[in-house]
Amino acid sequence: MKISLIITTYNRVNLLKNLLISIKGQHFTPYELIISDDGSSEDIVAEVQDLIQDFEFGIKFVKQVDLGFRLARCRNNAVRVSEGDFLIFVDQDLMFSN
Repeated sequence: MKISLIITTYNRVNLLKNLLISIKGQHFTPYELIISDDGSSEDIVAEVQDLIQDFEFGIKFVKQVDLGFRLARCRNNAVRVSEGDFLIFVDQDLMFSN
Protein backbone atom coordinates (compact mmCIF):
# COMPACT_ATOMS: atom_id res chain seq x y z
CA MET A 1 0.00 0.00 0.00
CA LYS A 2 1.54 3.28 -1.15
CA ILE A 3 0.46 6.49 0.55
CA SER A 4 1.06 9.90 -0.97
CA LEU A 5 1.12 12.73 1.55
CA ILE A 6 0.20 15.97 -0.24
CA ILE A 7 0.96 19.32 1.40
CA THR A 8 -0.47 22.48 -0.09
CA THR A 9 1.50 25.60 0.68
CA TYR A 10 1.61 29.32 0.02
CA ASN A 11 4.43 31.45 1.50
CA ARG A 12 4.79 31.27 5.33
CA VAL A 13 7.64 28.75 5.08
CA ASN A 14 7.95 28.60 8.87
CA LEU A 15 4.63 26.72 9.03
CA LEU A 16 5.76 24.24 6.38
CA LYS A 17 9.03 23.69 8.26
CA ASN A 18 7.13 22.86 11.46
CA LEU A 19 4.98 20.37 9.57
CA LEU A 20 8.04 18.72 8.02
CA ILE A 21 9.67 18.41 11.45
CA SER A 22 6.52 16.74 12.77
CA ILE A 23 6.58 14.29 9.83
CA LYS A 24 10.15 13.32 10.76
CA GLY A 25 8.89 12.23 14.18
CA GLN A 26 6.32 9.78 12.83
CA HIS A 27 6.69 6.02 13.10
CA PHE A 28 4.81 5.43 9.86
CA THR A 29 6.10 7.27 6.83
CA PRO A 30 4.44 7.79 3.47
CA TYR A 31 5.59 6.33 0.18
CA GLU A 32 6.06 9.87 -1.11
CA LEU A 33 5.66 13.48 -0.06
CA ILE A 34 4.35 16.01 -2.56
CA ILE A 35 4.63 19.70 -1.76
CA SER A 36 2.27 21.65 -3.98
CA ASP A 37 2.84 25.39 -4.01
CA ASP A 38 0.12 27.88 -4.95
CA GLY A 39 2.56 30.43 -6.39
CA SER A 40 4.57 31.52 -3.35
CA SER A 41 6.91 34.47 -3.69
CA GLU A 42 9.27 32.68 -1.29
CA ASP A 43 11.62 29.98 -2.62
CA ILE A 44 9.95 27.06 -0.86
CA VAL A 45 12.35 24.42 -2.18
CA ALA A 46 15.46 26.28 -1.04
CA GLU A 47 13.97 27.03 2.37
CA VAL A 48 13.12 23.40 3.23
CA GLN A 49 16.00 21.62 1.48
CA ASP A 50 17.94 21.06 4.72
CA LEU A 51 14.90 19.49 6.40
CA ILE A 52 13.98 17.06 3.64
CA GLN A 53 17.41 15.85 2.55
CA ASP A 54 17.39 12.89 4.94
CA PHE A 55 13.78 11.80 4.39
CA GLU A 56 13.74 8.14 3.37
CA PHE A 57 10.89 8.44 0.89
CA GLY A 58 10.34 10.23 -2.40
CA ILE A 59 9.73 13.97 -2.45
CA LYS A 60 8.19 15.94 -5.28
CA PHE A 61 7.56 19.66 -5.70
CA VAL A 62 4.94 21.17 -7.96
CA LYS A 63 4.26 24.87 -8.35
CA GLN A 64 1.71 26.96 -10.15
CA VAL A 65 1.70 30.63 -11.03
CA ASP A 66 0.17 32.95 -8.44
CA LEU A 67 -3.19 33.98 -9.92
CA GLY A 68 -4.97 34.30 -6.61
CA PHE A 69 -6.24 31.62 -4.25
CA ARG A 70 -6.52 28.37 -6.24
CA LEU A 71 -6.35 25.61 -3.65
CA ALA A 72 -8.34 23.05 -5.64
CA ARG A 73 -6.04 23.45 -8.64
CA CYS A 74 -3.02 23.24 -6.33
CA ARG A 75 -4.29 19.89 -5.00
CA ASN A 76 -5.07 18.64 -8.50
CA ASN A 77 -1.51 19.44 -9.61
CA ALA A 78 -0.22 17.19 -6.84
CA VAL A 79 -2.65 14.40 -7.69
CA ARG A 80 -1.38 14.38 -11.28
CA VAL A 81 2.18 13.57 -10.17
CA SER A 82 1.27 11.22 -7.30
CA GLU A 83 1.99 7.51 -7.41
CA GLY A 84 0.21 6.45 -4.24
CA ASP A 85 -2.74 4.12 -3.86
CA PHE A 86 -4.11 6.46 -1.18
CA LEU A 87 -3.81 10.24 -0.99
CA ILE A 88 -3.69 12.25 2.23
CA PHE A 89 -4.16 16.01 1.87
CA VAL A 90 -2.92 18.45 4.49
CA ASP A 91 -2.30 22.18 4.60
CA GLN A 92 0.99 23.67 5.70
CA ASP A 93 -0.37 24.86 9.05
CA LEU A 94 -1.02 21.34 10.33
CA MET A 95 1.30 19.47 12.69
CA PHE A 96 1.24 15.75 13.46
CA SER A 97 1.69 14.63 17.07
CA ASN A 98 4.16 11.88 17.83
